[in-house]
Amino acid sequence: MRQRRLVLEINEDLFPEIAGTTDSELMFYLALHFGMQGDPYTGVSRMVGFVEELGRSDGIEHPVQMTLRIADGERFYACRYSSERQSRSLFQSKDIAAIRDLVPTPP
Repeated sequence: MRQRRLVLEINEDLFPEIAGTTDSELMFYLALHFGMQGDPYTGVSRMVGFVEELGRSDGIEHPVQMTLRIADGERFYACRYSSERQSRSLFQSKDIAAIRDLVPTPP
């Protein structure tokens, strides 16, 4: 996909905040550009639509596969989405022991 086109879409005011080169960070800043700060669901939805449109124009059949959890300091927002319509699961647990059993800390 034309990553340059994605980067160029981001508002000039947000661009200096980008620190890395991952797809996740790029999609985060695109979602901010599309209004995520005021309305997380709309911002993410508009970002996905933009990425899908650009990806499909480049011949990518299923350009988006994501699971998100977003916090604004007061609330958590969670979503999962797949262009293929087979989204991966999103799990949450408050049980730190269960999480450590799944992902043990290295010695």
